Amino acid sequence: LWCLLQGIQKELDNIIIFEDDIIFHKDFINYFNHIYDNNKNIDFMLLGAHDFQFSKKNYKNIKNNLYKPDNDSQHIYGAHANYYSLKGMKRMFNIRVTQISFFDKEYMLMFNYLQNSYVVYPNMVVSDVSSSTLNHERPFFSEIEKAYYSKCFINFNFTNSTYLYI
Repeated sequence: LWCLLQGIQKELDNIIIFEDDIIFHKDFINYFNHIYDNNKNIDFMLLGAHDFQFSKKNYKNIKNNLYKPDNDSQHIYGAHANYYSLKGMKRMFNIRVTQISFFDKEYMLMFNYLQNSYVVYPNMVVSDVSSSTLNHERPFFSEIEKAYYSKCFINFNFTNSTYLYI
């Protein structure tokens, strides 16, 4: 919320907010620039999502590496990497201060309100779900990890990502 408020108060044109437990696509800068240069009117964009209905139905909505989840989509999360225009910042800030909940619970309020809001696929950024301390952990080679990747992705490839371990 602090980042959104700073963007709003400073009237920034756009911002990207990253969490600290993320993994970038190996060609993140070029990939982002390609999407942004071809879609400068975007107000909100998940640079990566935990879309638990992706492999079942939302994958059908992809056009030029972007998709908008179906209106009845549930269980779409991913505050780990979000792009906002000033309009998007104001909308998300308003949602978060009027509907108190975990940050990414109400993304459909963004997608249904802002016509120019999307999810990027393949993801530019993924969350490191192997070591989460927020009760989001999906241990390597577990059934919960297998279910997560089968629902949220199609042909997820770890070699497209850059891992940094400290």
